[in-house]
Amino acid sequence: MSKTLRFLVGVLTAFAATTGAAVADTFPSKTVRIICPYSPGGTVDILARVMAEKLSKYWGQQVIVENRPGVAGQVATRYVATQPADGYTMLITASGHPINHLLYKDLAYDSFKDFSPVTQLGRGSLVLVVNKDSKYSNLADFIAAAKTGKEKVSYGHVGLGTSSWMGGALLEHMTNTKLLGVPYKGGVPALTDLMGGQIDSNFNIIPEAIAHIKAGSVKALATTGSARAQALPDVPTVSETVPGYSFGAYWIILGPAGVPANVIAKVNEGMNRALKEPDVVERLSNLGVEPIGTSPNQVAELMREDARKWKPIFDAAGIKPQ
Repeated sequence: MSKTLRFLVGVLTAFAATTGAAVADTFPSKTVRIICPYSPGGTVDILARVMAEKLSKYWGQQVIVENRPGVAGQVATRYVATQPADGYTMLITASGHPINHLLYKDLAYDSFKDFSPVTQLGRGSLVLVVNKDSKYSNLADFIAAAKTGKEKVSYGHVGLGTSSWMGGALLEHMTNTKLLGVPYKGGVPALTDLMGGQIDSNFNIIPEAIAHIKAGSVKALATTGSARAQALPDVPTVSETVPGYSFGAYWIILGPAGVPANVIAKVNEGMNRALKEPDVVERLSNLGVEPIGTSPNQVAELMREDARKWKPIFDAAGIKPQ
């Protein structure tokens, strides 16, 4: 390489670094949007609004939540993948994101290549709930009914690949049963139909169902974690009836691919800071969400590991991309 070329490369590198730093220094200079793939009122929406409130306070700039439900989160995800890589449009999504390519043939995006990881907000168990007047008094009764095949035991979920669907799919796989999945645009609409008697059960994130459980309007049969949920200590785990069953959801923040590292770092710092604030910790813990806060690299590895984990389960169950 000639001296002149080396000089030009050096100048361009320095310029890029300076420009990136300048972008981070001025970011945000306008409204930041957090795109939520599900209906208002659910866990993902609640988490997004908690983050938006805190970031608005830290940055002195408005951060808003925009709900774009549909097709198991794909409407919002596809939208964010096409947005400018400037940090002003972020996606909040759940643990189904890295496995969508195992379930859908014609995704309009690559779950890994088309996004910039930011942070993991939290994790938590799901709870299997039934109508308060349901004939199923425990998980064993529920499984027994599904095993007979004489009746179609239904459960609501938010689409293939979502945590509410995965909870049911894993139970089917481990108990050799067949449930009737009924898709909804969000966990809250599914819960509403459950209480109205339109479906038999739901795998809900604990925050979506806990108020109804405590009010007695739905009945909790089991939680999905490896240990009993702190928010519902009297509810047994699925593993107490089905040994080895363990499943939890997590929630992450992603930007479009190519967001400058300095901007990612600023968003990461703000969200991780919020997750340590006592009022946020208390609010999320009361809802059954364990606040986390990680590095972008840890988010990337979490997604890769989940894809590796679920592929053999789907293969064994004969689940093919549709």
